[in-house]
Amino acid sequence: MSEVKIKKAFVDLHNFLAENKQKKISTVFETLLNMMTAHPGGGGGGESIVIRDAEENVVAIFCFYHKRWEMVTDIAYGTKASSKSGLYNMCKEGNSLYTKQNAEAKKASAGILARLQDPESLVTIEDIPVIQAEIEKERTVIVATSKPEHSYATRAEVFQAMGVPDPNAIEVAEESHY
Repeated sequence: MSEVKIKKAFVDLHNFLAENKQKKISTVFETLLNMMTAHPGGGGGGESIVIRDAEENVVAIFCFYHKRWEMVTDIAYGTKASSKSGLYNMCKEGNSLYTKQNAEAKKASAGILARLQDPESLVTIEDIPVIQAEIEKERTVIVATSKPEHSYATRAEVFQAMGVPDPNAIEVAEESHY
């Protein structure tokens, strides 16, 4: 029997079930339910990558390409009807760079075989992993946004730029010494 490959999303669930396969479902049900329940701000491209103003308008998005928060009034985003925000999760500039880098990587990967077959090339089969690593390194380079003044590293910086308090910030009350 061949080895079964578990999808990344189910690895934790698989491991838990493997560790508890002799137990009755009723004894592990609550833990399973917790593992399978969506948690607020738990990723998945939902609202956790979007900041809205008091009127529920999208103000900033965490750009999937630049890995930074970007103000949508200053950095262009394409519309996407199927997303909660109505916008793509990459700015137009980031999407263009991402698409270009992936196309170049695909072309470079396809060129490896041609380089191997070229009698004048010094490339050997042992060089392939190194060449592939170089291609992947180039593919994953993040080019900085052309508008860094409208790009922020943290949610807190976005709220600071907006001049409003971060609703997710934890306020610590000062202790009374009386």
